[in-house]
Amino acid sequence: MASEPVRWSACILLLASGASWADADCGDDCSPLRIDGKYIHETWRVPAGGLPHETGLAADYEHLGKIDLALSVRGERAFNLPGFTLFARAIYDTAGAISGEYTGDAQGVSNIEATSAARLFELWSEWTSASNRSLRVGLYDFNSEFDSNATGALFINPSHGIGKDVSQSGRSGPSIFPVTSLGARVRWKVAQAWSLQMAALDGVPGDPDRPKRTAVHIGGDDGALLAAEMDRRGNRLSKLAFGTWHYTGRFDTFNASDDMENPRTSRGSSGAYALAEVQLYRASDDSSHGLAGFVRFGVADKDVNRFGSYAGTGLVYTGVLADDDQLGFAVAHATNGGAYRRVEALAGNATDAAETNLELTWRFSVREWLTLQPDVQYIFNPNTDPGLDDALAVGLRFELWVTTNR
Repeated sequence: MASEPVRWSACILLLASGASWADADCGDDCSPLRIDGKYIHETWRVPAGGLPHETGLAADYEHLGKIDLALSVRGERAFNLPGFTLFARAIYDTAGAISGEYTGDAQGVSNIEATSAARLFELWSEWTSASNRSLRVGLYDFNSEFDSNATGALFINPSHGIGKDVSQSGRSGPSIFPVTSLGARVRWKVAQAWSLQMAALDGVPGDPDRPKRTAVHIGGDDGALLAAEMDRRGNRLSKLAFGTWHYTGRFDTFNASDDMENPRTSRGSSGAYALAEVQLYRASDDSSHGLAGFVRFGVADKDVNRFGSYAGTGLVYTGVLADDDQLGFAVAHATNGGAYRRVEALAGNATDAAETNLELTWRFSVREWLTLQPDVQYIFNPNTDPGLDDALAVGLRFELWVTTNR
């Protein structure tokens, strides 16, 4: 019998073969509705290092899958409401664990690794004025607009999608994949090239006791996640962003006192980050071929968060063998905070200072609706555990997708 990921990929492929393809510049022929569907499948093997596991030729391969369906409604055409948009997005992840069972690292290897479950991921409405001011309210993916990195989006390692300093924050993470929370975001231009956005979200997404449920709970001691980001967009310097975030809830601290069973608590947890994306080389003014790079650095409250800082950088070349293929290399470096290391030392656990991930990847199109992406990652000091050998992970991702206006 075919496995569940294979059955779903066949369904998406069938949908793709019969769909009416949307033109990005459809003009007056655009439908009020837009449907996007995508299936991602990954196959991984860890031939060396990490957690104890088989490493011979007969070693197991780990498979991950993700179904992503999105529906957007253009208010101008559907309701005669210019500037109004409705958006809904549902995801389904199939079981699979690379970091948890093979590499043992803290940053993760795949950005689709999650508990197997079907979830309503986003559900929001947005109003945009003629002066480019906008308000978005609903079930909101914080990473869709904050700490977003278009150049880094090529890479499969999660830290290049959102820095580890942010993704570790909160009691069960911020409102990002795979669980989101209710929130509101406002955005407006403050100068010709500069914009400011601010958001307030429920501080604890979903129900941590029932991670497979899509749950919304406001109040109690959840607190809120407050964030702001200022960004500048341009040609050569395609993005420059400065962001800060703060949780209003109460958190246990890494307390190096003798009373390890009753750690001190702290009101709030904060952090900040800076991100730059640069077009380093372009073959010609009207060409998409060229070299782009990014660099990112962030810090988090060391008394509350394990990793006190994170740094990431990468290079992506577009147009290696075809117009749209991309070859990239990136580094992700997460450093333990001093308070965390002191607590671990008191408990008799040795720790390394940092975990570093190197990633080499190449993404290319096979068809309009199909891309392949071989990927290699090498992890130094997985989970900053001296007892684990450096790990090598080799994977292959394919994506099937369809977009339709009908």
